[in-house]
Amino acid sequence: MFDNTASTICGNDFKTHDIPHYTIVTKEAHIFKERPRIYAVCKKHGRTLHRMGSDGRNRCLICVRQEKARRRRSLKQRAIEYKGGKCQRCGYDTHPAALEFHHRNKKNFKLSKMADKNWRDIMRELDNTDLLCANCHREMHYQDIDKI
Repeated sequence: MFDNTASTICGNDFKTHDIPHYTIVTKEAHIFKERPRIYAVCKKHGRTLHRMGSDGRNRCLICVRQEKARRRRSLKQRAIEYKGGKCQRCGYDTHPAALEFHHRNKKNFKLSKMADKNWRDIMRELDNTDLLCANCHREMHYQDIDKI
C-alpha cells in the first residue's frame, strides 16, 4: 500500500493518497486532461493504474491497451480481406503486417486510427485505397517524389 508520499511514474511526480480499496493519483501543478487515474486490482494484471470508462466503471489501463491492439489487428485483417487479401501490384500475401493501404485521394482519417471507427466508415475509407505490400508502397511513394 502507498503512503502519503510523492512517487515518480513515467518520469512525472505524483502525490498518492490512500483511500480504502483505491489509491487516487493526482498530478502536482497540472490537472489531467483525461479522466482521473486510480490504482485498483485487476483480475488479470493485479494492482495497476485504472481509468474510469464512459460507463462509470474503472478499467485497467493494461487491459484497455491490449483490447485496442486486438481490435486494431482484427480490423486490419478484415480490411485486408475486404481489399482482396494480397498486394494489388505484385500479389504478395504472406504476412498481413507487410500489407499497407495506399490512399489514392485525400484521407478522411488515418486507417491506423480505425480502432475507434465503425465498419461502415472504414469501408468508405478503404474504397479510396489500394492494398500494397510494403515494398510496392515505398516504390509508389518514390515515384510520386520523382514527379515533383
